[in-house]
Amino acid sequence: MNKMKKITAAVSAGLVLSASTVCAFAEKPAGFENENAALSAELVARYDSGAISADGGSMEIVVYNKANGYAYAVSGIKGAIAAINIGAAKKSDDVAKLSGTEFDVKELVSKAKNLGGFVYGDITSVAVSPDKTKLAACIQHEDYSKNGAVAVFSFGENGELVNPVIYNVGVQPDMVTFANNSIILTANEGEPREGYADGTVDPKGSVSVVDIAKSSVKTVGFEKFSADELIAKNIIIGKANGKNLEPEFDLEPEYIAVSSNGEKAYVSLQEANAVAVLNVKTGEFENISSVGFEDYSKVAVDLKDDGEYKAETYENLVGARLPDAISIYEATGKTFVLTANEGDAREWGDYCNEIKDKKAIGSSIRVIDSECAAGLPEGKTVMFGGRSFSIFEVTADGLTEVFDSKNDFEMLTAKYLPEFFNCSNNDIKSDGRSQKKGPEPETVTVGNINGREYAFIALERIGGIMIYDITEPFSAEFVNYINSRDFTSEISGDVSPEGLYFAAADDGKNAMLIAANEVSGTVAVYELSAAGNAGTNNDNPNTGVGLAVVPAIAAAAAALTAALKKRR
Repeated sequence: MNKMKKITAAVSAGLVLSASTVCAFAEKPAGFENENAALSAELVARYDSGAISADGGSMEIVVYNKANGYAYAVSGIKGAIAAINIGAAKKSDDVAKLSGTEFDVKELVSKAKNLGGFVYGDITSVAVSPDKTKLAACIQHEDYSKNGAVAVFSFGENGELVNPVIYNVGVQPDMVTFANNSIILTANEGEPREGYADGTVDPKGSVSVVDIAKSSVKTVGFEKFSADELIAKNIIIGKANGKNLEPEFDLEPEYIAVSSNGEKAYVSLQEANAVAVLNVKTGEFENISSVGFEDYSKVAVDLKDDGEYKAETYENLVGARLPDAISIYEATGKTFVLTANEGDAREWGDYCNEIKDKKAIGSSIRVIDSECAAGLPEGKTVMFGGRSFSIFEVTADGLTEVFDSKNDFEMLTAKYLPEFFNCSNNDIKSDGRSQKKGPEPETVTVGNINGREYAFIALERIGGIMIYDITEPFSAEFVNYINSRDFTSEISGDVSPEGLYFAAADDGKNAMLIAANEVSGTVAVYELSAAGNAGTNNDNPNTGVGLAVVPAIAAAAAALTAALKKRR
């Protein structure tokens, strides 16, 4: 998700005030199904960091602190955390312009009393504690092979970050979350950024358990697992120099979702198409389960760059579900894991596991090089990603699939945005991603609105958020799709959502979904309201706060439809 980026822009030390701007929309983007859906969505506010990057990294992860009304978003390119005053947004007929202050993370961290020999390299993720009193930021070391750190801040009166305390964690921490007010978890990728040649280092992937009450850190690796046992479970293991890599080095934790009681953590191992289960109390991994493959002999997919949507099935072709962000949903005593099946190739130094295949379907597609991977289905050509999201029930034996969206995302984006179908996030050419990983489901989060549970899935390439009702996980249903990208130019509006945060309704205000967009450098705020019940979600156990903006649903949808017709 958050690979080490080349720094293409910088900010001066200290605090930099950033005024937001609004991209050129004639209307307020709204959900395509707002007139019909049980849940409507509308863009109501936007923060613009002013840093656009076709390579990503502009705005990556975002969280929200209900207590002070600020969202905190990570900009890897700027090396900054932006504190965005969402609570100050006012009702408007236009998209509200949000202002914010950008904090230089390197400068902030340098003030920590216990910094030791840690050298700042890259800011990757943030999280707010359940009691809203602390913000944790994971930071990678300047040397890719050395341990990273978590900086824990308190909040000042105006949302500023103060009093950092540093804890050393595993190598390349890429995601951080709280298990409770005292326990912080980091997913430490440990990528071999110089490849596997002699003299290079492949760091161990791990999860760190930080107890800030005891000032202790335990970093947990995968030494107990063997390559053979994981391959037997249909888990992809990398190969280099003709040999299977050991899991303790090969597995790269990407994202963590924690159970409501804080006792179990579910960790996505993206390149290995797997999810690991960590017992937070004991600090031990209990299991690793495969999330499987998308079978394109049964699920239609568009793999041809011909400028239009033509989905077909192909014998002996599958897509490895390589999940980026994951989330969990707990109901009736059961736990369900949701995966966004993005896909991710490995390219480090002179090593790359992606090749072009012209034989499998009669035209060139990007597939996993079988010389660089073990655990691939025998006799199958394997593409990257599943172009879907999946729901798995957690059982005593691992994960059992209960739902998969199959080809919904391609079918729906082709319906709503036919001229931009499978375009990329740095151009609007139709079909540009069909031979690769399609729309690339990047992130999934869940939220409760009026007693119904919804999943929100961000599409990295064409953009936008898919909304599903997952109240009954075995029969999840598509509800709505909103895309606030401006297709009148290559990079405009909200492009390439990377991180999502759901804030539930509170005090008569509607719920909201906040999206950090890594190419456009914007943070988008969407208001969510159930049909006929806007702002009545006071019994929602997922407490949060929304914007006091009542959407003009029908008018916004009609305006968006008219504007899209003009663009075509």
